[in-house]
Amino acid sequence: MKKTCFLIISCFYLIFPISAQEAYVFKEVYEIKTDIKGSDRDSISTGMKEAFKHLIVSVSGNSEILKNERVSRTLSKPEVFINEYKLNTLDNESVEAIFSFNGKVVRKFFYDNGLPLWVGSTLKILGYFPCRFNISSPEPLLHKERCLKLITNAKNISELRVLNLVEPSMDLYDLEIVEILEKRSDVAVLNKMARRYGLEHWLSCSIYDSLGFLLEDPNCISSEFPSTFLQLNASITSLVDTLTKEYQLVIDPTIKSRSTVTITGVEDHASLGLVKDIIDSQAIVVNSKIKSLEGSKVIFSIDLIGKPSDLIKLMEVNTFFSLNSEDQRLTEAISYSFVGEF
Repeated sequence: MKKTCFLIISCFYLIFPISAQEAYVFKEVYEIKTDIKGSDRDSISTGMKEAFKHLIVSVSGNSEILKNERVSRTLSKPEVFINEYKLNTLDNESVEAIFSFNGKVVRKFFYDNGLPLWVGSTLKILGYFPCRFNISSPEPLLHKERCLKLITNAKNISELRVLNLVEPSMDLYDLEIVEILEKRSDVAVLNKMARRYGLEHWLSCSIYDSLGFLLEDPNCISSEFPSTFLQLNASITSLVDTLTKEYQLVIDPTIKSRSTVTITGVEDHASLGLVKDIIDSQAIVVNSKIKSLEGSKVIFSIDLIGKPSDLIKLMEVNTFFSLNSEDQRLTEAISYSFVGEF
């Protein structure tokens, strides 16, 4: 049985999700879960600071942001960004805290201080844990315990970094991949297996060393660092930091601009309303107006905080749209096709 205690700090925002693929950075409310030592004020305060630190890394997409002087000073004041928190007493009497941070206030802190925002959507990679499938061990109970701990920790850390681990089914096809390629290298196996699931990147962690002895801390390799064995947290951190660099955006709040965006493939009134809602939901959009409407083509005039190229980067992470031409990236007038959600 789970007992729940609420403390309301300010109004809780109801969210209408425009797209399941909306970039993590633009959520109205960020919920961060963390285990704390107790329900006393000091434990809650410590947990709140830890949760805020995880949030700052997730919103920026890079753990290096914690070295920023302004960020370091702000980490001691997480209550400024909190909407509410909730405490759950679990069956084993441990306490889980869920902290809800105000998305708009968090983003304003990033804008005001020229900090990078990660504008990508949830990353998806292959997560391969051999211990789940190879259960022959001289210490089966310890094997099972450490394997379960590894997988649980991997999923918890991944969730904090907005990373979705997809485990292989290890059916006959996967086993054939392992049998054919394992003599070449583990990397060849993992690259092939990731492609089978439509993925580019992978993480593989083992609870055994090269001599077959159980490790206290698992060793991991990844698609970005295939020859470097790291502990779990360090491996996920280095992998995600590398993958998110392409989608980082620094918005200058002192720049005001206007952009013209053409959307094709808008076939009815409902689609037109949805397209305008998506455009207006972008954090840097101040105002948007329909300049012209001709058949299924709509031209919007959009007032922005930041540069037109900032809007392009934000639009590209939304799966409702497809860029009509790569050449347009160099212009301020840009055209997308409305394709609906994949």
